[in-house]
Amino acid sequence: MLFADLYTSIMTLPQTLTAHLTPLQAHTIYVLSVLVKAQAFYILPASAFHPFNPRELPREIFVQDGYELSTPVVDEQGQGSGSAIPSKKKGRPTKRDKKKKALQALHQVDKWLEKNTVTIHPPSEASNPASRTVEHDTPPPAPITTHVLMSHPPTTTLNNYRTQKSQLLDAICTDTSESGSAPEALHRANAAVLARMKKLDEMAAERGLEVGGEGGERTGLGRVEKAVAELDGVSGARGGILGLLDGGGLGSR
Repeated sequence: MLFADLYTSIMTLPQTLTAHLTPLQAHTIYVLSVLVKAQAFYILPASAFHPFNPRELPREIFVQDGYELSTPVVDEQGQGSGSAIPSKKKGRPTKRDKKKKALQALHQVDKWLEKNTVTIHPPSEASNPASRTVEHDTPPPAPITTHVLMSHPPTTTLNNYRTQKSQLLDAICTDTSESGSAPEALHRANAAVLARMKKLDEMAAERGLEVGGEGGERTGLGRVEKAVAELDGVSGARGGILGLLDGGGLGSR
C-alpha cells in the first residue's frame, strides 16, 4: 500500500537519477514498468488525509513472552469466537527470551554458590603458635566465607611453596657479589608490581570502581604498599610482596 504522493515520488524516480547515476535510469524505468503491469501497488489517498485505519499505525507490536497471536478460533458453527490461540514464535530467540535465559542462568549460579559455600573459622591461639606473638588487644580474625573446596586447603602444596620461597629468599639475601644484583632485582620487581597496582587503582577510580579492599586491611593496595615498604623498614622482613602469604603488610610479623 502506498500513499498517492509517495507513489508519485516513486514514479518520478528515474528523472532524479542524473550525473553519474544517469546509467541507472533505464534499469529503474524497467523495474517500475514491471511492477505497474503486475499491479503491485495499492494506491491510497495522499498521506495528508491519513487514510489508514487507525490513522497512525503502531510502530511496534508487543508480544508477551515470545508468543504471537495466530488466526482467530472458529467454533463448530464456523463462527469466530474473537479469541486467538498463542503459537510459539519461530526463528531466532527474541531479546526477551535471551534476557529470561540469562536471568535463569544467573539464578542457577547463585543457587550453586549458596550450596557450595562454607564458613571457615580461624584457628585458635592454642592451635596456632604464631598468633601468640600478637598483642592481646588485637581483635581475633573474623570467620571467612568461601567455597567448599577451600575448606580443606592444599597443605602439602602450601608447604612446598613456602619451602621453595624460603630457599629463594635465602639465596637473594646472602648474595655477596659486588654488583648485588639479586637484592636489586627483588626491589625492582616489588616496585614494578606496586606501580602496576597503583595504575589499575587509578583506572578503576576513573570509572567509579574499586580494586580490592573488600577484606579491609588484609587486602587491597594499602597492604601491598606496606609489604613493599617492609623491605627496608622492618627488621627481619624480607621478600616484600612475596611475604603476603606469611602476613606481610599487616605489621604483625
